Amino acid sequence: MSEIPRLTSGICKKFLIAPLDDADVFNSEHTVQILSLKAISPGPSTDPSKPAEPERFRLIMSDGVHFMQALLATQLNFMVFEEILLKNAIAVVETINCHIIEGKRLIILVSLRVIVQSAEKIGSPTQLEVGTTGTVATPVTDQTAAPSNSFTPQVPPEGTSVQISRRLGPSNSVRGYIYPINRLSLYQDNWTIKARVTQKSEVKTWSNPRGEGKLFNVTLMDDSGEIRATAFNATVDDFYAKLEEGKVYYIWKASVNLAKKKYSNLDNDCELALERATQIEECLETTNLPTIKYKFMALDRLQELVKDSLCDVIGIVKDVHDLTQVHSAKMNKPIANRDIILVDELSFSVRMTLWGKQAKQHNEADTGSVIAFKGVKVGDDQGGRTLSMVSSSTLQINPDIDECFALREWYDLFSADQAI
Repeated sequence: MSEIPRLTSGICKKFLIAPLDDADVFNSEHTVQILSLKAISPGPSTDPSKPAEPERFRLIMSDGVHFMQALLATQLNFMVFEEILLKNAIAVVETINCHIIEGKRLIILVSLRVIVQSAEKIGSPTQLEVGTTGTVATPVTDQTAAPSNSFTPQVPPEGTSVQISRRLGPSNSVRGYIYPINRLSLYQDNWTIKARVTQKSEVKTWSNPRGEGKLFNVTLMDDSGEIRATAFNATVDDFYAKLEEGKVYYIWKASVNLAKKKYSNLDNDCELALERATQIEECLETTNLPTIKYKFMALDRLQELVKDSLCDVIGIVKDVHDLTQVHSAKMNKPIANRDIILVDELSFSVRMTLWGKQAKQHNEADTGSVIAFKGVKVGDDQGGRTLSMVSSSTLQINPDIDECFALREWYDLFSADQAI
């Protein structure tokens, strides 16, 4: 009979209370026992256009002293289907992700290798629960965990131990499988996205009684959807110059969090946090690149939209106003702004307000250019409609799309002979 490996005593409690930047807990290997595995239905999709979520497995793992619940990353499902990971298996956890949801920690096993496929239950572990304060509640006796079994330990043959981090997951230099942005979720791990940067904010700073820092955010899109990504403090220095508007990148090893809707108008319940471990690689391919999709609203139909709604528009720049500044009470500093006048082939016009770097970059030289705007805010001015860019809005000058070609043809044919 082979010797049973020693479990990492006390690690379950540390998973629930240790600081998230504790590398000894979250970036080190730990040996645990899997007491049970249970399939969880992902539930019906609320959006028929999106593919169904993969099946998930909830497990109970023990360190011999305590046991706790965790989720298995979906890319490890094959370990259950192929009976590599069984009840009472002993495994080395190589990588975990920890998410905070409604004040509680959700542990996801991202990478592991099985070292004993079946063994007796080790010890008499008690359950750990974590409260919203991050404190661990009083353990209760294990009433529901898997009962002891008297199986002889079955050590997998040479080559059976599964190194998922090498086989599937991205490392610092190896990308994982490409996932559509609309498939990213809090429970998805070891993903890579191939996305175009459609918007990049300026670096913003803050200061409050708890400290000070800086951040910037980008809007990323692929053919399936959009997502916002934010970098804080040291990662601002890592990624601000690297990410350029209009370019396409492979991005992996970022954290997926619930979207803070008050900061974003994107149609996505998730957002990304760029971290020191995040990997970003420019895509140098020339085919199969994500393209921005527009749903243009004709300028003569803007009156149909309610105030503060978002829309996409395209038009010829008829006039560019002077650069001015307004004081932002929210940011407590002046912000540059500039109005431009857009016109379409029906000779309808609308005032568009640009802010910050967009206001500074676009000047009289843009007169006569075709500009496509995505996600601009509808305003009201004495009964008429105005438009304004917001933080998540994007623009393209003379984009390679049919609507641009049609506007350009109209402008070139008629602007020289008619006042528009």
